[in-house]
Amino acid sequence: MRITHHPDVATLMGYSAGTLGEALSAVVACHLDWCPRCRLESQRMRTIGAVLLEELTPEPILDDCDGMFSARLDSVINVREFPVRRRAYSDDAKQFPKPLSRHLEFDLGGIGWKWLGPGTKYFPIPLSDNSPGDLRLLNIAPGRAIPEHGHGGTELTLVLQGSFTDRSVRYCRGDLADADEEVEHRPVVDPGGPCTCLWASESPLRFKTLGGRIAQRFIGM
Repeated sequence: MRITHHPDVATLMGYSAGTLGEALSAVVACHLDWCPRCRLESQRMRTIGAVLLEELTPEPILDDCDGMFSARLDSVINVREFPVRRRAYSDDAKQFPKPLSRHLEFDLGGIGWKWLGPGTKYFPIPLSDNSPGDLRLLNIAPGRAIPEHGHGGTELTLVLQGSFTDRSVRYCRGDLADADEEVEHRPVVDPGGPCTCLWASESPLRFKTLGGRIAQRFIGM
């Protein structure tokens, strides 16, 4: 796999520092599973962060910190009480990045896609309670496009299968498109086959067309 498009430095730094939201972090984690370059860079960023942390002046802890910590431990579920689920992955499932394969209970053929528009399907991936953002799988037919839109925050798109072109740039399997508030675009799937992506956004998209805004009321994004 030849990966040519990677997350922005600020995005990768936020992921490495643990400050990136859950939805965006999921996409970055999947990209890192496939991309040795970004995986190494993330490790380097974490090492730098650890060194900087050691140089900080320690702050005194609260008097009741020990009691609070003990109470927290008492409330934590013992994960060893639950059996670890092991399942055999089909060839399709092995095409997923490992973080996504561990989360999903099916392969590509078993996804319960929902209709998004002509030639376009999606599958919502649930996030933790009160976690902001949106995380979905998208499946778009050749030649189809996501209507022109802008963003209220960061949008990350990781190509799992197929390819798409955005502003004359082609994104193939493993590539990650990182768009921010300044980007307005209309990604189009390339000929030859459908494109499946893992997509996340911090906030709802800002569709430029009336049809896009109407559809947004029913499907989110």
